Formats: sequence, structure tokens, C-alpha cells
Amino acid sequence: MKKENKYEMLGTVTEVFPTQVIGTKGFQKREFRIKQKSEGSWPNFASFVLTKDKCDLGDKLQEGAEVNVHFNINGRIWDKGDGSPTRCFCDLECWKVDILSKGKPSVPSPAEPDEFTYTEEPEDMPF
Repeated sequence: MKKENKYEMLGTVTEVFPTQVIGTKGFQKREFRIKQKSEGSWPNFASFVLTKDKCDLGDKLQEGAEVNVHFNINGRIWDKGDGSPTRCFCDLECWKVDILSKGKPSVPSPAEPDEFTYTEEPEDMPF
């Protein structure tokens, strides 16, 4: 009997990273992070992975957007084979994102004025 491995998390997008191509076979991976909507006194953050054709879901995400992330938990054991302890890696692999409210597009900050740029007019101008 196969158990369902489907989870959901509500939160606010805090970061969206570009797609990475890994290895010689061109495996694609993209990450994004959310701050979980919770009642707790400490913020809870989660990093999700989009793989293969799901990487395009990241194009629709903006920082500040309220989302409901649908994901699976995938874990792997890594054994170097040299007698060192094995390591367990877990990914929160996203397969669907519901955008509940749009984020704010990032606005570029104005350039710093150089040292010769006046930001205010002097009070003793002759005209």
C-alpha cells in the first residue's frame, strides 16, 4: 500500500533563485524560500526545490507574494563508502504553487550621488 506524500505550507515568498543546470546530463534545479504563516513567536522559513519542467513555476513568483506551496518530502542517504558516517539529505520538492496575492516588484534603489552632486540648493544663491 502506497502512502501519500503530499504536504502544503502557507507563507510569504522571501527569495527566488535562478535555475541551475547540474551535471553533464543537464539536470535543472531551482530554489525559493518562504516565511511560513504561523502563530508561533519565532519565524519559520522553508526552502523549496523545483526540478526539471517545474523550474518554470519560479518565474511567476515575486518576493512578498502570499503563496500556498504543495510539495513532497524526498530524502536520500549518502554513504561515501570510506567508513565515515552516512548523511541524510532531505528536499522539500515543490510540484504546485497557488499564488494567493501578488508580491511587490523589486524597485531598484536610486544610485548613490557622487561627491560633486548637490542634493539641495545653497541658501545664499545670488538669484
